[in-house]
Order: sequence, then structure tokens, then C-alpha cells
Amino acid sequence: MKTIKKLFIYILFIFIIGSFLAPILYFSLQQLGLFIDCPFRRIANRAFMLVAFIGLWPFLKSLNITGRKDWGFNERRKDFGTSVLKGLLFGLFSLIIIVALEILIGCLFYMPYNKGITNFILLSISGLISGITIALIEESFFRGILFSAIKKDKGLVFTIFFTSLLYATAHFIGGDIKIPPEQVNFLSGFRVLLNSISFSKSSENITGAFCCLTMIGIFFGMIRHYRGSISLQIGIHTGWVMAIKVARKISDVNTNSPFDFLICGYDDITGFLAFYCVAAMAICYLKIYAGKITKTQQEKINNKPQLFNESHTEN
Repeated sequence: MKTIKKLFIYILFIFIIGSFLAPILYFSLQQLGLFIDCPFRRIANRAFMLVAFIGLWPFLKSLNITGRKDWGFNERRKDFGTSVLKGLLFGLFSLIIIVALEILIGCLFYMPYNKGITNFILLSISGLISGITIALIEESFFRGILFSAIKKDKGLVFTIFFTSLLYATAHFIGGDIKIPPEQVNFLSGFRVLLNSISFSKSSENITGAFCCLTMIGIFFGMIRHYRGSISLQIGIHTGWVMAIKVARKISDVNTNSPFDFLICGYDDITGFLAFYCVAAMAICYLKIYAGKITKTQQEKINNKPQLFNESHTEN
């Protein structure tokens, strides 16, 4: 069975079984007196995550994902850590530049942080923890196991674009439906599911954010191909999440700006401006890194011993 078919079966398994499990889990917790005030939507989301975790191992076995290399963890620990650190610094630096540009052209207002250095450090640490957690999960899945499995069937170009589109789409799946406790029944899980996959943020201008996230996927996919590892992407991803979390506390959207279309309502940072910046990063990486690979390969060819020397050539 093709990899993409297995992926969609895995997703359907999560959605269907999770929808059935959600009300059972909710009623069980209510009977035990646990999470009384927790809305059904959150219980349903945890049910989907639980089913995804249960089905992950059979899914990986079906894809023949057996080793660290398939996950993208194919570097030595020291080299892996060094790459993550380099990526973190690059992610922080590049996102700070993007936010500075958005403030400079008037998309964002700068708001000085006046809660003290201690709170700022705690905010940064919180962003770092969130960033590394999100990066490990998303990079391991999208640029790790999915990239390895799909590439075997469909080739490099399809793999990069497919995983990038899937990665971008996943960021806009989420619901905000509110179901009163007295109205929860055994079909409520499917109500949450339908609300989640209806792109709840569609009322906002998400085009720029979707393009940006797709380009991030392409950029990270290129790195995965040329380096064979996800270490650098984990670092960059962590740096971006961390910087966005801090930036949202020291800036606000300028709704009167003629350039407000360059950002969107997804996170008030990501948008067309960020898309252009990430595209520039991807092009530079392709030119520099791919050029180095090509040069190295050419040197290897030139250094190969010739089969025939000049004395054997025809007169």
C-alpha cells in the first residue's frame, strides 16, 4: 500500500476513533469527579491525541520506519546539539529582523516591556520550552518520518511540496465550538471534529500565513534533503516560536497601516512579509549549500583516476 494511503488511513483512524472515544472519556471523568469544569472540546482534543499516540507505532511499522536515520536523528550527539544551537541562534536573529521590519514599515506598534527583567526572562524561558517541544514534535513527524517514507515512493520534489502543504494545513485545523455539559452526547465528538476541520480561522485573512508556513516547510525540506538531518530545523523552529512568543508581548497590530496585508490574524507576525523573507532564506540556502555539494561532487570526479592515460589514446 502506498505511503500516502497509509497516512490518510492513520488520519481517519484518529478522527473516527477519537470522536467515539471523546464522550466516553468525558463521561468517565465526570463520574470520577475529575476535570469537572473542563469544556468538552478540550477533552475531545485530548482524545484525538491519545488515539494518535496509540496508532503511531502500527503506523510507523507499516511505513518500515525502523531507525534513527528515518526520523532525521542521524548525527552524533555532539554534532546534533551544535546544529540545534546554530539553528536556534539563526532562528532568533532572523525572526527579530522580520519583526523589526514589520515595526519599521508600520504593520506593528512597538510596546516597551515594563514588567521587569525577571518576568522577561521567564517569558523567554517559557518561549524556549514551548519552542523546543513544538519543534521536536513537528520536525520529527513532517521532516522526519513522513519525509523519509514518502520520498521512497514519490521522490524528492513531491515529498517536499506535499509535506509542506500538509504542515501548513495542520496549523489551521482547530475548533472553538462550545457544547454545554447537558448537551454532550455520543455524537458530540463528531461535532467537535467537523468544527475543527472547517478551518475556524477562515474568517480572517490567513492566505499570507498559509503561504509563509508552506514556504517554511519547503525551506526545512531542502535542509533535510541536503543535510540528511532535522537538527538545524529543530533549532530554527525553536528560535522562531520563542521569538514570536516574546514579540507578541512587545508589539501590537497597527490596523490603520496601509501595509497591514503583510501580516495576518493567525499570530500577528506571520504573513506575506515573513513569506518573502523565508523564501529569500530558502533561495540563499539553495544557492550556497547546493553549490557546495555540486562543487564537492565535481572535485571527486576530477580526482578520480583516469581509465586511459595519454599513452593509450589514438594517434
